[in-house]
Amino acid sequence: MKDDLGPQTHKQTQTIPWGRIGWTLAVVWTLVVAASVAWNFFQAKVEALSIARHVAQTIYDRDILYRRWASVHGGVYVPATPQSPPTPYLAHIPERDLRTPSGRILTLLNPAYMTRQVYAFARKAGQVQGHLTSLKPIRPENEPGWAWPW
Repeated sequence: MKDDLGPQTHKQTQTIPWGRIGWTLAVVWTLVVAASVAWNFFQAKVEALSIARHVAQTIYDRDILYRRWASVHGGVYVPATPQSPPTPYLAHIPERDLRTPSGRILTLLNPAYMTRQVYAFARKAGQVQGHLTSLKPIRPENEPGWAWPW
């Protein structure tokens, strides 16, 4: 026996398009992950530059400090050698070269010459290299923009 309840209504079930939703979620997730990776790379670059600036500023401050120390003392006397010959830029100073009682010859190094020698040692040791210069350099090779020969 058939139940006659009037016109038969069939409830249509809607199918959820899981394939389309899955692909949409996969694309959105990929974009989120890609954005996160890009942001992390950007932050790492910013942090690396910040650390590099801090290290460079620390090295510069140290160099200026020992250069200032040498300036306060009027320079430093060192044995005159082929590696540290008397500088012609201090020839006007009467006591540029001194002879010790034992006969050893000492020459006066100004702070700029001392700094240049320290930088040469650092270069040979493979350490951080630097170059300080004045806006009015006495030594022509010390002009701003002069390239080191290495």
